[in-house]
Amino acid sequence: MKLQDIKNTKLAVVGAAALLTACATTMQAGDASPGFYMSTDAGLNMMTGIRGEHSEVRLDPGMRWGLEAGYRFKLADQLTLGVEAESGAIWNSLSSIKNGGAETELGGNTYQIPILANVILNYQLGKWTPYVGFGGGLDYISVNLWSRDGQSHPGAGSDFGPAMQAQAGVRYQLSEKTELGLGYKYLTAFSEKLGNDGRLSEVNNHTVDLSFTYHF
Repeated sequence: MKLQDIKNTKLAVVGAAALLTACATTMQAGDASPGFYMSTDAGLNMMTGIRGEHSEVRLDPGMRWGLEAGYRFKLADQLTLGVEAESGAIWNSLSSIKNGGAETELGGNTYQIPILANVILNYQLGKWTPYVGFGGGLDYISVNLWSRDGQSHPGAGSDFGPAMQAQAGVRYQLSEKTELGLGYKYLTAFSEKLGNDGRLSEVNNHTVDLSFTYHF
């Protein structure tokens, strides 16, 4: 092996070792601190449809914005449990309704206002904090119809229904008091008024969002 090749190999080994050391330092165990916090998040919301027993209203991609306030309890050096209240707004436009084998184009929109209580389990690894959470509460759902098959067909309906939510993601510590996060939320709600003939209708939301958290 040539002398230059040996030098290049040594440099590569040293560089790899330095990179691994930096990664280990970044991911080393941190000391999770308890306390009050507030978060806000915004992202893309996909509704899989407002489902009744025999029909489904399909929707286009929309947006979700949220605001959370809570307190983190310390369970261990790296582990905290957050208890929080959450609300916000969700908006999607109507696309079509499928009833049996027929599908009809719709014009209109729907918006939701969830009111939830969540518990969030956080595990701190240096500056990174993976988390999972579950919650429940109520979801206000409003559907506004303007047209059907391109023809004017005004209509509206709204309801407060029970809701459940699951979420997961990761946050990165920007400073002693702030974090930036990337997360996923699954929110499902139920309504009798939006279903057919009083039957229960299911509303499902899938959200990918960015969040900002401030610790007091």
